[in-house]
Amino acid sequence: MRDCWRDGEWIIPLRRSLVGDLISEWNDLQENLQNFQLNNDGNDQVKWALEKSQIFSTKSLYHCLTEG
Repeated sequence: MRDCWRDGEWIIPLRRSLVGDLISEWNDLQENLQNFQLNNDGNDQVKWALEKSQIFSTKSLYHCLTEG
């Protein structure tokens, strides 16, 4: 994500044109992203929100897919 944060704004290139409802959803996403700012001092970190440990496991993914 840090690659998409430049000079205080989000620059997210798309590989294809959006049509229909996708345009509205994209605009909503961009609006939501305006509330977030990244700290350029550190590295990106991925955390798995489905586990207290925040570490991905296939077990937690399977549980999410089957149990909701």
